[in-house]
Amino acid sequence: MSLIVYPEDRRIAIQTYSFDDFKTFLENLPAGTLLNAIKILPKRKGFRAGKDIEIRLRVYFTRIEHWDDVEWSLFLKLWILWTDSHEPLKSLLNYQDIKEFNSLVIKMIDNQDELLRVLNKLVIGELAQDVIREWIKFSPFSMNMDSLWLINLAPTPFMKKLQSRLELLEERWVSNVKKSEDKIQKLVKEFDENVFALSKEFKEFSVMAFTLREETSAMAKQSQDTEESVLELKGEIEVLATRESVPSDTFKHLTEQIGVITSQSNELVKQINEIEFKLSRHEESYKGLDLKELLSNTLWDSQTTQVAVATEKVNQLTIKEVEFKLPPIQLASAQDATIHLKKNLNSLGIKLADAKEIAFEVLAAVLTNQMVMFSGSMSMFAAEYCAASLCGNVVKIISVPFGQIEELISAEQLSQWLNEAESCHQPIAIILEGINRSAFEIYGSNLKKHIAEQIIGRANWNYPIIIMATLVTGSSVLSLSKEYLEIGPVFNVDSIGWSYKNIEPYVNGVINPKLFLKTDMDISDYLEIEDLLPGGIIEQGSILWRKTIAATYKMMIQLDSSFNFSSVNYGWLIPITSLHFKKRMEQPFDEIELDERSKSLIKHMAMEDQ
Repeated sequence: MSLIVYPEDRRIAIQTYSFDDFKTFLENLPAGTLLNAIKILPKRKGFRAGKDIEIRLRVYFTRIEHWDDVEWSLFLKLWILWTDSHEPLKSLLNYQDIKEFNSLVIKMIDNQDELLRVLNKLVIGELAQDVIREWIKFSPFSMNMDSLWLINLAPTPFMKKLQSRLELLEERWVSNVKKSEDKIQKLVKEFDENVFALSKEFKEFSVMAFTLREETSAMAKQSQDTEESVLELKGEIEVLATRESVPSDTFKHLTEQIGVITSQSNELVKQINEIEFKLSRHEESYKGLDLKELLSNTLWDSQTTQVAVATEKVNQLTIKEVEFKLPPIQLASAQDATIHLKKNLNSLGIKLADAKEIAFEVLAAVLTNQMVMFSGSMSMFAAEYCAASLCGNVVKIISVPFGQIEELISAEQLSQWLNEAESCHQPIAIILEGINRSAFEIYGSNLKKHIAEQIIGRANWNYPIIIMATLVTGSSVLSLSKEYLEIGPVFNVDSIGWSYKNIEPYVNGVINPKLFLKTDMDISDYLEIEDLLPGGIIEQGSILWRKTIAATYKMMIQLDSSFNFSSVNYGWLIPITSLHFKKRMEQPFDEIELDERSKSLIKHMAMEDQ
């Protein structure tokens, strides 16, 4: 195999192919054969065994312009395996083993006449034209006009399909002719049997007909006698009808009852007519009344004063500032920030393994200026511990009121906070407690715009505002919506591991502002975000949500180039999946490796929907 080398012209041609062409070509390889062939390619973390084949191939193919001899050797191996797995092609090439096939390929590369001889053999053998083209497309053979002309003589897929169809029709025709002959013979035999049976039945019918004629004659005579008796009885009835007779007492009583019933019926009809007349008059009177308008006018005066007072009370912004007794620890690097945040979350009671994961994911969201949200019974504690760990100089808490119908945080308020962060040369944190008590799209439009502009890179502050929030539960609050998920993750703290030790106080710290400076990275050696997401999710997410995921993905690579792809599952992917795949949440993650907290979260959300 090592003696075969792709000529330069073939390498240039293959580099113009897309990954979809490459993927379609490899779909004819058995999965086990393909997996064994690409075992030299590095595995990708976060995927179940055997589920990362496409991801590894995509990364491999996107580097085609930088392939070395080893990578071209792998490509040649895949082509040879494809040839060996195609039985019609293998049969026409007539080689016994891979060594013999290698010798044949070298002859075809060195000698154009040998290439034409083999192609002519494939055409005469009626191998489908699309198979030959696919084989040649990824081969090391340099093609000329004679080769292409010869390939065009091969039967096209349509002709092969038509030929197969004609052969099938011919087989059916022969089969139908034989069936028809057998059926005709059977019908002739049945016809003869039926004629014999009919002849026998006709004789029996003749005997029955003679018997019926005699019985009919007797019935006619009996009918005549009956008719005479009826005429005689009719005469007697007419005679009786002419005689006078006095009705009996019973007949008189019945006649009186009928008279009473008739009188009562007439009286009832009269009463019904009077009621219908009165009803029609009332209907005419009520036609001009609008009951809805009458009810609205009645309630309006009493509600106007209440709404005005309630609105004035709701739109008041109440800010509580966290007091720190000690100066914050300076966190110079992202690694320092991750370790410090992990220790504080562990002090809160989160088990160390989960504290490490949450710290890494929270930091990735914070450094990309996303809004970090927490849900669950300990959400407020988790938000405060995270805020104090990274902005332990200034942390402000705002409780979102019920029924907020105006902007809660004005643009002027945001500018004031930015100036405050600038003046102290450190980022500050804002915690929105109960973000789902009111509609975020109504009261949080300024804040969402501020966050979105930083995520997409339109705004970049030297000393930013870190926004955190909590979601509360209850019958009066709003459910999770895409308005939140477009600008940040939601970490459910009830689905992670907790210890039952006493909570320890956090140690406040301040993250280095230089870590927030946007340095966009080249991810040509990595996958695009659409390739990373489970099937079906990317179509459901908005453009802003995709940009948020992409920013997270890039930041996680910068923080740890060997990070686990499943790190985006817990806070980002599972919450958005719960909005669109409620009854089958596990299905989109069939190929993704899920940790215990992710499995617990999916189960928890499925039970909530039920």
